Amino acid sequence: MKLKSLFLGSAAALALTSGALAADPRSSFVSLDVCDAYGITGLTIASSDTCLKISGEVSYNFQWGDYTGGPAYTWAGGTAARTIDNSDGAADWRSRALAILKFEATTQTDAGAAKAVISLRHREGYINGTREAAGDWSLANDLHVNEAYVSFGDTTVLMAGKKGTIAKLGNDEPFNYLGLANSSQVEDGVLTNAFPARGGHVIQVVSEVADGVSVGAALEKLDTPTGSFVGFVEANGGWGNAHATVVAGNILGAGATTWGLHTGATFNFDNFKVRGALALDDTGDWNALLSGEAAFDMFTLAASAEFLNTAGVNELGLGASVGFQATETVKINAGFRYFDPNTAAANDEGWQAALQVVAAVAEGIEASAAVGAYGGGTIPAANDPVAYVDLGLTYKPGGGFETGVGLEANALGAYKVKFNAKKSF
Repeated sequence: MKLKSLFLGSAAALALTSGALAADPRSSFVSLDVCDAYGITGLTIASSDTCLKISGEVSYNFQWGDYTGGPAYTWAGGTAARTIDNSDGAADWRSRALAILKFEATTQTDAGAAKAVISLRHREGYINGTREAAGDWSLANDLHVNEAYVSFGDTTVLMAGKKGTIAKLGNDEPFNYLGLANSSQVEDGVLTNAFPARGGHVIQVVSEVADGVSVGAALEKLDTPTGSFVGFVEANGGWGNAHATVVAGNILGAGATTWGLHTGATFNFDNFKVRGALALDDTGDWNALLSGEAAFDMFTLAASAEFLNTAGVNELGLGASVGFQATETVKINAGFRYFDPNTAAANDEGWQAALQVVAAVAEGIEASAAVGAYGGGTIPAANDPVAYVDLGLTYKPGGGFETGVGLEANALGAYKVKFNAKKSF
């Protein structure tokens, strides 16, 4: 029997036993049995053929130091503008807690699997003891229903309700250590500022039309005055992965329809990987990325480039790194990245260089240390370049739990001590 099945059965038995001791002995009880079907491990509901899977995550992050309030020094610029922490002599701290609880009830019918999914999410964020006023961690993101949808089918699946998009936006992460400047601003990928909105209230159909090939079409953002259409085709195999996604926005509103395209592919060879991606929209903006990696016995080489046109301004980013496996437990990474927010303008380029050492110091415990510098961009000449250090220690004993502590400091006098803990189930 699987360990997880044993745990679920024990938990159900304990819950029922506790309830039996507290309740009228003449009462009847709902039976919860362990199910392990349809590729799901969970609990049966009322001894029926419905399998309930419960999963979730709890995480907490805290940081303290002196890292805001000083002059707003930035590195790079344009779409990759990034504020560099600075000291003003006053203490700063931030506390964030996240909880996710997801229920999936699946019943297998002769025609396919019928499923209902409910996901709850709670986020709290405080800065210097005051609730964050805006963004994902503000009061507006307190406990709410993150997902609530039904689905039906096996190789062809119909989904309807509140959920995330079916748009495929992958194959666009750079391989090199440090990544790329603009890419790190859009979830390590490529995207344009005017790319149509996705997800929300949806009606989606996804189908596996051949071995490793799937297609999908959806109406999304039906909870807005505009609405969106999403369509994709994706192929997976030993060679890698490729996709193309098109999104049409404002399909319900009175104005003109907008559109966006995201496509990318990753190809795997013996010791090499090559990746390319492109995103563009109806405004004429586009963002492209090309990245490659070569892995050998002792070291790994990687190089990446990103190209952007935003409101008629051409932007360029480059990055390269080398990773060296010094011992079985120690790896060294050296990386460099460069960004030009306007190739037609002079002296606005920014760069970053860093050297990192990662060591497995004991089972489940990993230590890292990085030293580097930011230069160029809009950093005043008197402070250019800005050196920094980033230290970290993580512990992952298993069971979905991990925790860590860290320290960041730079030559502008900013510093922050960090703590995090997380458990998924």
